[in-house]
Amino acid sequence: MQADGSIDIPAIAPMLAHLVDQGVDGLFALGTTGEGRHLTDGERRAVAEAVLAEAGDVPVIIHVGHNSMVAAAELAAHAASHGAAGISISPPSFHAVTTVESLIACYQGVCAAVPELPVYHYHIPSLSGCTVQPSAFLAAAATALPNLRGIKFTDESMMEVQRCQQVAEGRFQVGFGRDEQVVAALPYGVDWFIGSTYSVITPWFRELMAAFAAGDLVAARAHQQRVVDLVAIMQCHQGGPAVLKAMLAALGVPCGQARPPLPHYGQAELAAIASELRELF
Repeated sequence: MQADGSIDIPAIAPMLAHLVDQGVDGLFALGTTGEGRHLTDGERRAVAEAVLAEAGDVPVIIHVGHNSMVAAAELAAHAASHGAAGISISPPSFHAVTTVESLIACYQGVCAAVPELPVYHYHIPSLSGCTVQPSAFLAAAATALPNLRGIKFTDESMMEVQRCQQVAEGRFQVGFGRDEQVVAALPYGVDWFIGSTYSVITPWFRELMAAFAAGDLVAARAHQQRVVDLVAIMQCHQGGPAVLKAMLAALGVPCGQARPPLPHYGQAELAAIASELRELF
């Protein structure tokens, strides 16, 4: 964002360059960290176009979660027309979705708008209020939503991760979105990881995963602890994406500040966040 809160389109290219330098395999745009739900539909289209134009060969999933499923389908079709590799969708959050049938009904228009693209359900009940068991949804959606290809699982239940993997059986991918629990999710064989803190510490996760693959659980847990310490800073400043923007600025990638209801930091708190980040590095 610029100082007046408008979208800073020219800042997107250096931000993407930073993410690629961090070692990401793909980009997930306009999700929680990207403040997609805080933008107008026109702004979301502009950001999607900029990200897709600058991403090069890096695959991009565009998140189109919306309280209007008609608008979500329109955003999905727009992203597809500009080269998105996939679409992510979260359900409406004003009236919480509580049944498998209603969740499928919400997603039918979005999936139909992009029949050639994989679509991924963004399961994040702490923000969406959606209480539908994701494994039950995947089981029912196998025939109801032909191009549904998986789930971004951002919740704490490892039992449910295992249930999702059991249902997947090669048809679905199960991605994991709780950065502070990666070492717990790895034994379940999740297909990929998407989370907020990869914006600043992807190399830490690379080291964590390498240690796990080598059977060095002591080192893997130590790397996970570093991630937990960073997440604790985010929680202390009560900002989530707002804190990450401050951290990116401290790393030389200015992104401006977040939109309400996320906090707007004064210079003293920005300096404190930068200082706490330096201590971890």
